[in-house]
Amino acid sequence: MVRGESQCSSFLRVMLLWHAAFGGALAASDTCLASSHTRSKLDEEWSFIGEVNNLRAYLRPNRAVCLVPWDDGLRVFAGSSRRQELDDIASEFSFTWDA
Repeated sequence: MVRGESQCSSFLRVMLLWHAAFGGALAASDTCLASSHTRSKLDEEWSFIGEVNNLRAYLRPNRAVCLVPWDDGLRVFAGSSRRQELDDIASEFSFTWDA
């Protein structure tokens, strides 16, 4: 990792997306277990924002996705500005949201 201001900026960007996907900063959010190809698809097709303590954050307009090791396995937390956009994420990755 880069030291100083760049490291702090990266941390803040990741935490902002974590809050959006997990903390409810966006209008719609949900979670599910990640499939085996989730990380590679995110790396290829989404904007990678950064990684903090194994939490990887990704972004698209109006959408945030965090991929993080959890007690029950690798888990996706996603947030979007509208429920339809969250459903679009589920469709793109063949996710079944927990809620």
